[in-house]
Amino acid sequence: MLKRLIPNKLMRRLIVVFSVICFIALLFFLLRGPHLSNAIKRAILPVLEDATGESIIIDSAVINLFPFYLQTKGFKVFDEDGNKLLHITKMRAYIDLLGLFSGELRIRRLTVKEPELTADRKVLDEIIRRVGKHTGNGDGPRFSVSLKNLRLYDGKFTLTDMEKQMKATGNGINIDMLARNAYNVTVSLKQGTLKLPDLPEMSAGLDGRIKISDDRIKVSEAKIYVSDSTFRVRGEVYPASKGEPGHGGFTGKAKILVKTIGKIFGLQESKDGELTVSGSVDLVPSKDDRTGRQGPKVELDLETEGWFYLETLMELLKVDENIKGRISLKGRIRGFYPDVTGEGTIEVEDAVIDTLPMDDIKGKISYQEEKFKLDDFVAHTYDGELKGRAVIFTDGGYSIDASVKNVNSPGLFEFIKWDPPFTPGKISGNFSLNRKPGMEIELTAGAEYVNTSINAGNLIEERLKNIQTDIDMEEGVLTLSNAVLTTSLSSLFIDGSIDLLKKKLDLDVTMRSDDAVDFTAPDFKGLRAPVSFAGRAEGSTLSPVISGSIKIGPGTVNGEKFNEATAEITYSPEALHTSRLSISQDKALYEV
Repeated sequence: MLKRLIPNKLMRRLIVVFSVICFIALLFFLLRGPHLSNAIKRAILPVLEDATGESIIIDSAVINLFPFYLQTKGFKVFDEDGNKLLHITKMRAYIDLLGLFSGELRIRRLTVKEPELTADRKVLDEIIRRVGKHTGNGDGPRFSVSLKNLRLYDGKFTLTDMEKQMKATGNGINIDMLARNAYNVTVSLKQGTLKLPDLPEMSAGLDGRIKISDDRIKVSEAKIYVSDSTFRVRGEVYPASKGEPGHGGFTGKAKILVKTIGKIFGLQESKDGELTVSGSVDLVPSKDDRTGRQGPKVELDLETEGWFYLETLMELLKVDENIKGRISLKGRIRGFYPDVTGEGTIEVEDAVIDTLPMDDIKGKISYQEEKFKLDDFVAHTYDGELKGRAVIFTDGGYSIDASVKNVNSPGLFEFIKWDPPFTPGKISGNFSLNRKPGMEIELTAGAEYVNTSINAGNLIEERLKNIQTDIDMEEGVLTLSNAVLTTSLSSLFIDGSIDLLKKKLDLDVTMRSDDAVDFTAPDFKGLRAPVSFAGRAEGSTLSPVISGSIKIGPGTVNGEKFNEATAEITYSPEALHTSRLSISQDKALYEV
C-alpha cells in the first residue's frame, strides 16, 4: 500500500531522511530546552553542593549527543554568607558514555571559559578536603573520576590568606593539560600580583610547559616574570619515593633587577642595578649525619654578571656601616647552599668605606665563610694610588693591607681624625687598616710624608721637607715610632703617642740642626750655630708643653762668637722659661 502512495524509491528515501532530521531536531530541542535544563540542574546541583559544601547556581545546562557532552553556562559557587567564590562563564565536559556503566566518570575533555575564583585559603582548603572525600580519598561516598584533557581560557583569581596577611591575584590564565602516560601541561599567566606582609605589591607573569608523571616532573620550558625581572628555567625533578630522597636539577638564565630584590626583601635603600645569572641548580640526595633525616641539598653553579650599589648589599646583609659605591662584577657562584663560595672580578666607582672615599677600585673578589676578599686590588683615593688586599665581613667589619703612593695628606689625616700642623703634601708607604663594628679604626703603617709646599716661611708649616715614621693606631691613640721630621738643615726625632680622642700627646723629642736660623728665621736671624735638643712634648695638642735640654754652639750671636750655650727650658705657647742657662766664650763662663 505504501508503494502505491509513494511510487518511487527517491520519495521514500526523502521521507526517511526528513523523519530522521525531525527526530534529531526534536531530540535537540528537548535536550537543550528549559525543561531538560532544569532537570539536569536538579540532578547535578545536589551532588555538587554536597561535594563542595557550598551553594551552587547554574544559569543553564544542556546535553549534546554527537559528540556527547554536558555544558553549563553561568556556573556560580557561593559561601554560606552569600559571597561569590567562583564564577565560570561557560563549561563543557566531553564524557565517555561507556565509563558510566562501570561506575566511572571519564571526562575526555573539559573546557572552562573565563573562570573567576575569589577565596580565602581556609575556605579553599576546606572545599578541596570535601571534594577529596567524594572522589575516593576519604570516608564519604566514592566514585571514580578521570580527566584526559583540560583547557582553561582567560581565567582570573584572587586568593587571600587573612592569617598571614597575604594576597595573590591573576588574570589572563590559560591552561592546556593532556593526560596520557603523563600529564603534559601548558600554562600561562598574563598578569599577576603578590602582596606579602609589610612589603610592597609585586607583579608577576608565567609561561611554561611541564610534564608530570608518577616518578618525574619535567619542566620543558618556563618563563617567569617578577616585577620586570625575568627567569628562564628548564630541568626535571624526581620526587622522593620508597625511602629514597628526591633529586633533580634545573638550568636556566635570569635577568634580575635590583629593584625586584628590594621589593622582595623590603629594602629601603634599593637603588638601580641589574644582574644576569646563568647556570644550574641541582637537588642532590643527602642525609643529615646528626639527625639521620634524608633530603636534597641545593647545589649551585652559576655565572654572574651585572652592576649594583654597595648600599643595597649592605642593607640586604643588615650591615649598619657607611659602605657605598657602584660595583660592576663578573664571576661565578658555586657550592651547597647556604655554604656557597664565589669568585670573580669587580670594578667599584665613587666608593666610600666608612669615611675613606675611593675614586675607583679594581681587583679579584671572592666570597667564603661570610666574608668578601678583594685580592690584587688597585684603588685611587685623594689623588694617590693604593695596591693590596682587603677583607669585608658581613657584620660590617673590614681590613685593608695595602701600599700607598702619593696620597694627598689632608684627606688621609682627616680620615684618621688627626689635624697635624703640616702643609699639604704627599704620603707613601705601607699600611694595615682594621675596623670592627662599633669600634675605632686600628692602623699600623710605615709611612713617608713629603711636603709639596716648601718655601722660606714658617719652619713646621713650610720648611718641613718630609716625615718618615712607623705608626700604630688603636682605640683612637696614635703611636709614633722612629719618627723623623727633616728640613734641609734639621732633623727632629719623635717617639710616643697622641690621643686623638682626648687631644693629648706624650712624646719623646730629640732634635739636631746644623744651623739655628733654620727654625728662628724670619723673626730672628742673628743666631748662627748648630743646635741639639732632647726632651718631651706633652699636654694638650692645642697648647703643648715642650721641656728638655738644649745645646747650642759653637757659633755667633749677631756676629759675636761663643763656644757653647746650654739650658734647661720649658716652652708653651704662652711663654718660654729657662731654669738653667750656661754660656761659654773663649775661657769665660756665664751662668744664670
